[in-house]
Amino acid sequence: MLKVLFILLAFYSSQAVSFGGALVRDLGESATKSVIPFISKNTEVLLSKSEIKRLAAELKNPARPLYLNGESYAEVAAKRIGALQLSNSERERLFIEIIVLQKSNHLSKREAQELYDNLKGVEGFATALRKVAGASFNQSKGHLAEIRLANEAKKNGFNVQAIGKSFRGDPNKNVTDIDLILTKNNKTYLLEVKDYARAAPPNLDTIVRPDMETLKFFQQSLNTSDTVKIFYMTHKPSSPRYLRSIEEAARFNNVHLVFGDKGVDNVMHNIVHLK
Repeated sequence: MLKVLFILLAFYSSQAVSFGGALVRDLGESATKSVIPFISKNTEVLLSKSEIKRLAAELKNPARPLYLNGESYAEVAAKRIGALQLSNSERERLFIEIIVLQKSNHLSKREAQELYDNLKGVEGFATALRKVAGASFNQSKGHLAEIRLANEAKKNGFNVQAIGKSFRGDPNKNVTDIDLILTKNNKTYLLEVKDYARAAPPNLDTIVRPDMETLKFFQQSLNTSDTVKIFYMTHKPSSPRYLRSIEEAARFNNVHLVFGDKGVDNVMHNIVHLK
């Protein structure tokens, strides 16, 4: 009996492999109830469900305990994921599963599957998911708004060219990005996406005007003239004074101001007619 037990223990021990502290097991795809089964093409192994849950919790934890030598739980978890050397597709699948497990992002399994099906392979999708999974609540909310808007665009017949496209052509910024780049009917749509409460909109001088200028500089860098610049806000600001100021900034930079209060599907129906 003891001999049999020893053989079984030796067998299961041989199936476990450690990558930077992350436990992975050769269990096969059917052994998990993951939203999107995470199978690594590099290692042909499955991250254990318990390890994915641990990563989900630690990525949201900014605490810096003494035993981590100044690093936070979130930083250490990010390093463990980096050590796996995953492909872009694998990173998409892992992070979207982590986001569902985190609960605070309010992403259901059904929506997660739809986002993955519609946006897998899009430039910047994996990076945006990683940012949603991070410790900053405001950043998570903002990047999830970008992903959801990109998904709605896809459902409405737009081609999603990029999410968070890196850009170095703004003379006022070292490096920045364009939140969404869409195309449809030979027209290119450049979007800055902001998710703020109606009573607490983004700062005009440090966020709104600079981001509208970035849209202008990025448009100038393109080889096409048929381009629409859009500053999208999930909620219309409640302050009439602020609203007048942001409308003035939009006119000055030739940017369309769009609000999402009536739903993102309505937004997509409207922006396709902008010029």
